[in-house]
Amino acid sequence: MASTPTAATDVVSILVSRLPAPAEMRKIRREVLVEKDVREPLASAVREKSEAGPSKVDRQGALVAGLGSWILGDDTAAVGWLADAGRKTTTRWAHASSLINLGRYAQAIALLEPLAESASDDVEVVVGLADALCRAGRPQDAQKVLKGKAKAFAGSPDYHCQQGVVLDLLGEREPARAAYDKAIEIEEDHAPTLFRLAYNADLNGDDESAEELYCRCVQQQPPHINALLNLGVNARDAMPDGWMLTYATRCVTRCSSTPG
Repeated sequence: MASTPTAATDVVSILVSRLPAPAEMRKIRREVLVEKDVREPLASAVREKSEAGPSKVDRQGALVAGLGSWILGDDTAAVGWLADAGRKTTTRWAHASSLINLGRYAQAIALLEPLAESASDDVEVVVGLADALCRAGRPQDAQKVLKGKAKAFAGSPDYHCQQGVVLDLLGEREPARAAYDKAIEIEEDHAPTLFRLAYNADLNGDDESAEELYCRCVQQQPPHINALLNLGVNARDAMPDGWMLTYATRCVTRCSSTPG
């Protein structure tokens, strides 16, 4: 089993005994999605509370169900449970994160904007707000959110990657590439950055670089779903070779079998 902070630990106990910060929640989520022995007890606890229903679950149980659903990648359930889960940074951030994944950007922004003021030193919150703004078609506002954070978040690949996304959307290609390069300098296999570089290579017709970068994305645990899908699509488009169709099918199959 992976030697992460939650290895051999009951995730439900962690959620009951304390409220992990957003960065730790992401680490827990990665382990849960990879390690079946860690995932199953959490899935069982969430399933039990879902079957009982909100009216028969106390506040702590609802918190476990909401954060547990987020960890397991069930954004619809997470939003339902976390809507009334209180005003703690982690619960509001996880709620907003699921809203982003569901395409409900305005609601996510409404949650994250005041949170980014009260938790301005939390890179997950700040980057999450910038991400939501970018997805809502507001890269200029996202740039304002990230402005002045370069020193505080200098060691965060997530910050530099999001900075790259903002600059890409504003048409500033060279500064965007520099931001992505900084993220990779900090974390060589940072999947979100590898995906952005692969996607840009794809758009520019550099199929060889795109495939190499997508492959690096899917070698991460858990694999990057969009990278898997794009590999499958590119393999399909490279037909008529039969093995390409087989490869595309394997990519899609792996997507469907990946938790979350």
